Amino acid sequence: MFIEKGFNSHTKTMTLATKVRALATQYEKYAEQIADEKFDANIKEALSRAEQIIADSNASKALSTLDATDAKRDSIFRALGTLLKALCSVPIAADNENAKPLLDIYNKYGMATISKSYSEESGDILSLLGDMSAEKTAALTAKLYGVKETLAALKAAQAEFDAASNAYTEANKDNRGKKSASEQKKELNVFFNDKIIRYVNFMIDMGETKFVDFAKAINFEIAKTND
Repeated sequence: MFIEKGFNSHTKTMTLATKVRALATQYEKYAEQIADEKFDANIKEALSRAEQIIADSNASKALSTLDATDAKRDSIFRALGTLLKALCSVPIAADNENAKPLLDIYNKYGMATISKSYSEESGDILSLLGDMSAEKTAALTAKLYGVKETLAALKAAQAEFDAASNAYTEANKDNRGKKSASEQKKELNVFFNDKIIRYVNFMIDMGETKFVDFAKAINFEIAKTND
């Protein structure tokens, strides 16, 4: 039972930190069975890095607001895709015809949008809103139940996110010398891949079956997060 892959590079900072913390906590069940001082030290280091990220974010109300507004726009973005797919499949020819070009526009960006970095996601949403507001497509949205309203909600949610992003930047402008959340996330991800995943896979490859149960736990959390 090898660990098949690491956390997706697009996993958001707090998600990665909380997942690593959860795995470090789970490790306590396997620590006596594994009994490997080097690996134990690596787990403690991963936990320390994760807890530092969590502590920094909890100390920042601005970051909490940023995360909340991001989750809101993600939800509305998903709802738009669900609505357009439904309108393309209902047994109403006019709705099918009007919704198809809009779904094509949505699919140009796709669900991958909400897994991108904050700035990349903002760019995609603003581009999508621009495409949807073009004269021809705007005429189609007006004919379809709920589409115009959902687009308006997405536009408002994006504006809320932009305001929260500006507030976060302002709140952290004097944090000179401190690593950014994105830098900490990248370092934690690299550390987890190099010092936890590769080590576990190496030991299993060498016949150390005592790592197998913990490898299963890691695989489960990574698959759940990446999906």
